[in-house]
Amino acid sequence: MSLQMLNEVARVTPTGRKTLSTARKSFMAGFASRVGEKLREANKAATSSAAHVEGRSTDLVLRDRKAAVDDYFDRMTPNTGNIKARKVGDTAAYYAGREAGDRADLGGTRVGSGGQRALNA
Repeated sequence: MSLQMLNEVARVTPTGRKTLSTARKSFMAGFASRVGEKLREANKAATSSAAHVEGRSTDLVLRDRKAAVDDYFDRMTPNTGNIKARKVGDTAAYYAGREAGDRADLGGTRVGSGGQRALNA
């Protein structure tokens, strides 16, 4: 996904008196914002879909999987925390980033994946 963003951000041009650096940061913020929304939507859909599957063993598997993912995330990103919201310097670049985030491939059907979709957003 970062390659998709880098490919698109290379074409960003600043508007008005904005610098290229400001435009690129704004673009990346918009891209990340939209991709984050799509990931949350996909997670919500997957959780909802799994909730409709009956059986206690499914609940246990999902709970164990979530615990494993949470543990992995905590180990791999020990220095994460909350950050203050930043002001967007170039609004046009921010919205261009959101549009690029809409087009971002989050892992659709792949060759050799058995035709299963990785994420639905």
